[in-house]
Amino acid sequence: MNTRINFIVVLYSTEPENSKTLRSLSNVDFSKYGIDATYCIQDNSLSGFDLSSIQGMLGHVNYYHSGENKKLSTVYNELIKDNGECDYYIILDDDSVIDNSYLLSLLPFFESNVKVAIPLIKHNGDLISPGRISGVRGHALKESDVDVGIVKSSNLVAMMSGTVLSKSIVEELKFDERLSFYGVDTKFFLSYARIYDVLFILNTTLEHESALRDNLSDFNSLKRRLTNLILSKVYVFDDVKFHRIKISLYVLAFVSKRVITTRNLSYILLLNTIRSIMAKAK
Repeated sequence: MNTRINFIVVLYSTEPENSKTLRSLSNVDFSKYGIDATYCIQDNSLSGFDLSSIQGMLGHVNYYHSGENKKLSTVYNELIKDNGECDYYIILDDDSVIDNSYLLSLLPFFESNVKVAIPLIKHNGDLISPGRISGVRGHALKESDVDVGIVKSSNLVAMMSGTVLSKSIVEELKFDERLSFYGVDTKFFLSYARIYDVLFILNTTLEHESALRDNLSDFNSLKRRLTNLILSKVYVFDDVKFHRIKISLYVLAFVSKRVITTRNLSYILLLNTIRSIMAKAK
């Protein structure tokens, strides 16, 4: 019996025909891998893309468009709830390539009975997912430090793209809708680790763009993204004792390091987030 997988793809600014994800999915013969594939497309663009172009690539899809850039946490919860006829969900953004390596890596995961699987993700050759959490800070891992297969889930976090979720885990654990975009993935994996002590790392690597790691000439855009990332920590780490104080200290250290390494005093503006962080305690 084939494994039923629902692929959830979120589009925002990339035209469907230019999406690496949709193009790669359209080229796969899933029957060769014992997979019955269905698709949910969340169109988070303002005006909406041409549905016929998506259907021309994938055939029948469940298409969702509201004219707003909906919170990813809400998108995931709603689409999963609305599409229950599957064994697993795979969450993807618009620039992930699903290829033979990725699909073959799923087979040992399906046999493991583990609830969640993640791929390795790189940006410009550097490993950016998974990572480790210590207190209220994230830490990068070296590829040599990451084992594939079944691993301990404690303090291990990952980006959502390429993540495989069993139907049973999404019935048990929802995405935190206090979070919009940043922190959605981290909160999910920390919550998962409090329930299950292992997850599965797939023996495959996805390449991924990273807005926070690319060199942005527009500091205001970077500042906005960093501000949203910092403020998301208030909810991500709300079970950590004195988390607001620890996050504020993290901001001080982060800003100091950025000012010294970049010689850009504009980073001092991020200190304004401390007021917002502490205000949430009232």
